[in-house]
Amino acid sequence: MVLRGDRRGVRGYVVLYLLWLAFTLCYGYGLVQADLAARLHRGTVVVLDAGLGREDGKGISDLEAEEDAPMDFALWRETPGGIFADSEGRSRLPAAVVDCFGSTRLACQDGSAPELLFEDGEGCLLSADLARELFGSENVVGQTLFCRNRQMVIRGILRRGRGQIVLQAGEEFAETMDRLTVGGTGSRADAFLLRHGLSGQKLSLDYASLAAKLAAWILLLFVGLYPLYGAYRLSKECPAVLCAAERGGYPAPDSRETEWPVVMEEKAAVSYPRSRAFIHRICILAAACLYLCLLIPSMGWGGSFSVNELLPTKWSDFAFWSRKGQEVAASIGFLFGSEKTEGEQMVLWTAAVGIFFLFLAFLFYWRTARRLAGVSVYTLAALIFFHWAGLAVLAVRCGEISAVLAAHRSLWLAAPFGIAAVWQRGRASDCVSRNP
Repeated sequence: MVLRGDRRGVRGYVVLYLLWLAFTLCYGYGLVQADLAARLHRGTVVVLDAGLGREDGKGISDLEAEEDAPMDFALWRETPGGIFADSEGRSRLPAAVVDCFGSTRLACQDGSAPELLFEDGEGCLLSADLARELFGSENVVGQTLFCRNRQMVIRGILRRGRGQIVLQAGEEFAETMDRLTVGGTGSRADAFLLRHGLSGQKLSLDYASLAAKLAAWILLLFVGLYPLYGAYRLSKECPAVLCAAERGGYPAPDSRETEWPVVMEEKAAVSYPRSRAFIHRICILAAACLYLCLLIPSMGWGGSFSVNELLPTKWSDFAFWSRKGQEVAASIGFLFGSEKTEGEQMVLWTAAVGIFFLFLAFLFYWRTARRLAGVSVYTLAALIFFHWAGLAVLAVRCGEISAVLAAHRSLWLAAPFGIAAVWQRGRASDCVSRNP
């Protein structure tokens, strides 16, 4: 096993394995955060121009029930700085209190959260960090606490929110709610607002989750297709290399022989390698198709957002592109300029963390690929084994990556496929350099 130039020895191998380990960790964690950002964001969040009360929410619910395809929604508001205590009133902690009418899953951006019934005025949802701090454990469903001078029963735990307690707006709730989350995106959300005469500014959290998902796609496409593209370009020089190899297989012509056998040898050596180069290119294209077939089913968007909402019915519709560009710019400007709740900050932070770690994975993969040419097949097998071992350790330590890798099993094969393609490309490049 040697590295290129074989001048670094053991130190070179240590650097190679450390780079590959860093890539594996950033790759696994970045994919989890990108997938989580897409699954955290559900529906369309609207900052209402005029706040709505509980009775307004009941009116919307009654009208929506008459539709053929009713949509889930949540009217809610978040009040920071609320105080709650345990059942004995000894431990008091601050929390962001979310008052909600409708779907609590939409209100707190947690698809795994249990739903509170509309008339459940005594139930609440508590974030996992507050449960650990107040009770010392997350197994607190059914226990009681005091919030707003009322005794509440914990109905469920929020696994992803931090510092939150979610309540259903009861009969006594007389204040207005300034947030509306609709269980749909694009034209469906617009139709819901128009149907109920509501107006407000959308918080385009779906763009953040889409950016994280695109970063994951770009990394995975680069990992598998870039080395195949390099191998395809090297196939142009394969005839010369194979010609030299074929020519070396014939016995050297003796000076006493005529020129006729030498001419026949040249023709045979030139015609046969060109067919080999053509077959080589076909194999590369087949490998690229196989990689895409493995990759496409494994990286669903993970949420209700559809890329078709960003595309026009006709590509020549320049008015659509102009209008969509202005809409996206205004939405992003409002998203970063407005005051955001805990759940909205969580979605943005998760997407940003995913993009950051995927970028680090790209850098580590690039550095690993540059050091890979010239190593033996045993080193390649060891790198693939360490990659799978690293992902397995992450799956054990982090339950969410285990769910992602279990749902998208081909993600186990993406990086090994790419690193094997880089290794094969390096062998072809060395062959070309030795046979100019």
